[in-house]
Amino acid sequence: MVSQKKKIGWGILGPGRIGRDFAASLRYVPDGYVAAAGSRSLERSRAFCREFGGAAYGSYRELVEDPAVDIVYVAVPHPMHEAAVKLASDAGKAVLCEKPFAVNRAQAASMFEHAAANGTFLMEGLWSRFFPAWTYVRQLLRSGELGRVVNVTSLTGWGVDPKALPPTDRLLDPALAGGALLDGGVYSLAAMTVAMGRLEEPTEFFSSVLPASTGVDAESTLFLRFADGMTANLMCGLYRREFRTVITCEEGSILIPRHRNPDMVLVGSRPQIHCDQSYWQDHRVMRFPFPGEGFQYEAAAVQEWVRAGLTVSPEVPPEETLLISGLCDRVRAAAGIVYPFEQNRDAGEAASQI
Repeated sequence: MVSQKKKIGWGILGPGRIGRDFAASLRYVPDGYVAAAGSRSLERSRAFCREFGGAAYGSYRELVEDPAVDIVYVAVPHPMHEAAVKLASDAGKAVLCEKPFAVNRAQAASMFEHAAANGTFLMEGLWSRFFPAWTYVRQLLRSGELGRVVNVTSLTGWGVDPKALPPTDRLLDPALAGGALLDGGVYSLAAMTVAMGRLEEPTEFFSSVLPASTGVDAESTLFLRFADGMTANLMCGLYRREFRTVITCEEGSILIPRHRNPDMVLVGSRPQIHCDQSYWQDHRVMRFPFPGEGFQYEAAAVQEWVRAGLTVSPEVPPEETLLISGLCDRVRAAAGIVYPFEQNRDAGEAASQI
């Protein structure tokens, strides 16, 4: 049983850049290691395993059937997530699926239902919230020191040079669910839900999309209002470089300069504003350095839950993933963005077979 194992074996399904970053981070998880890697290219898997260890496979099915693999980390392109998750779940494996979890809400619901039927663990890889900096922010908000959250502003932009990004790039390819929304918008939406401390649909919702030449969104902007009056201003883009989140509360504010993988948090009391000057009564700069890429915090948490026999994460519950996926659906629907593999197909079916 996994709960009795000294070390948890990870199977990397998709040994690309993200898979490499995740595998490198496991060196900071004492009871975790790379047990195997699977790709449709055996040589690619072998090159990966020469660096990180584990057995190399030339197919995803061989990977999930390896008895040394306890948890599968899905790091293939977005449209392949559903098929990969179901393949691993059918093999009885726990699964951590990289964000965006799915390309639409119906697909996400199908994935969770499948894992539930198999009794296997499944979670979206919203790795940012597991960093010590975000843990501090959650604790600060829950303490009530700053009062109620009144606004969340979160910007996620990759800062890619448009002249250096060909139309065939993954970020611009509709066939790979390209665009800023699924790749970066999920970060801002997840920052919003963490700051809220609850999950609920907005009472008001507005979105605006700047399309790229290929039809995907080059930039998406969202405005949301909730029942208690809290608002959120969110932006994601391919060409602007932004990673800030500002959480404004009744009695102060929190700035996370780089919310994706944060190492610093700035906390300020409510500013005292006079006709001739303004100043902070209290201003704290909190630093949270971390080694490597930072995936180790997420990996350690997943291992703990899998050892405990859980099938869903208490920190990233299915309801949150479904809420975020649904909001992304609304943005795309308003902009008329439909991916090619979604046309003439049941939205709950696997968009791409493994």
